[in-house]
Amino acid sequence: ADPAQVGESTVSSSALQADPAQVGEWGPLIGGFPVPAVHSLLLHTNKILFFRGDGEDEGGVGDYRTHLLNLDTFEFETTFQMDANIFCSGHSYLPDGRILLTGGEKEEDLGPSYVHTFDPITETWHREPDMRDGRYYPTNTALGDGTTLIFAGRDPDGGSNPNVERFIPAGGPNGENVIEYFDGSDRAMTWYPRMHLLPDGKVFRAGQEEDAYTFDPSTGTWQFVAQNNYGERYWGTSVALPGDQEKIMIFGGQDRSSTNLATNTAEIIDLGDANPQWQFTSPMNFPRMHVNVVLLPDGKVFVAGGTEDGAESIPVFESEMFDPQTEQWTVLPSQES
Repeated sequence: ADPAQVGESTVSSSALQADPAQVGEWGPLIGGFPVPAVHSLLLHTNKILFFRGDGEDEGGVGDYRTHLLNLDTFEFETTFQMDANIFCSGHSYLPDGRILLTGGEKEEDLGPSYVHTFDPITETWHREPDMRDGRYYPTNTALGDGTTLIFAGRDPDGGSNPNVERFIPAGGPNGENVIEYFDGSDRAMTWYPRMHLLPDGKVFRAGQEEDAYTFDPSTGTWQFVAQNNYGERYWGTSVALPGDQEKIMIFGGQDRSSTNLATNTAEIIDLGDANPQWQFTSPMNFPRMHVNVVLLPDGKVFVAGGTEDGAESIPVFESEMFDPQTEQWTVLPSQES
C-alpha cells in the first residue's frame, strides 16, 4: 500500500541518533513561568506576550493576567490585569506590530463579543469596539490592506458563529478603529478554522472539516474548492508552503467520526492549478494532533509536540521537519533528550 495513504511511519533509529550539527538540538529548559503559556505571541520588541488557559488562580478566583518574557534577558517582566477573560481568543498581528485579540471565554465554552489590542511599545492593552456577536475559538486573518477578518467561534448561546466580520484600524470618521459586518456571508465552521490569505486577496479555508472553501472579501461570498482525502482533521493543522503562497499543506489531526487516534498523513493542494485537488504527500513519522508548527527561513516546516490520541495520553516528544522541495520528513531530536 502507498505509505502516503495508509500513514506508514518511516522513522529509523539512526535518524533519531543523527549528528546535532545536522539535525539541531534542544536547549535547556526555561523555568519560572508564572502560568502555563497557553497563548504566546512574539513581539517585535523581542519579548513574548503570553497568558494562561483557564482564567482562574489556584483558589478559583478569576485570573485574567497577561505576562511578558524578555528574550534578551530571559526574565519575566510586567504583569497586566485584564478586564475580561481572553482565554480561547483569536489573535493576530496588525501592520504596526500591535496584537489584535478577538473574543475569549465568557462562560464555559461560550464566547464574548469583546475585542482588545496590545501595543508592544507602550506595553498597554486597549479595549476596542465589540463585535456583533460573541466568539470562543475564532480565527483572525490579516489581509494585505491592513484590515483583519474574523471567522467562526462559539457564540454566547453555545452555537457556531457563522458570521464574518472585519477589524479596520482607524476606519471610523474620526480615525477610530471600527468593526465591519459582512451581511449574507454566513458559513458555520468548527472552532479555529485554518484560514490562509492567497495572492489574489481571497482567503482559503483548509479545515478542520474536509470541505475546503475560499472567501472573497470584496464580495463577501464563499466558493467551494475541493474535499480532502483523509476526512475531518480535528486538532490537525495547516501551513502555506513557501513560494507563491498558493500551495497549502494540511496534516495530522483525527477523524472523530471513526477514531480516537491521530493520523500522521499529510496532503497538499496547489490553488494555482486550474482544478485544485488535495494530493497525499509523505506522512509524518509520528501521528500528531494539537501540534506546533513553525515555517523556517529556508522554507522548511518544523513540527514539534502534539499527542497521538484524543485522550492526550500519548505525547510525541520527537520533532521533525518537512522539506517542500523533496516532500520528505526528517526526524529531529526528542524534547526528552
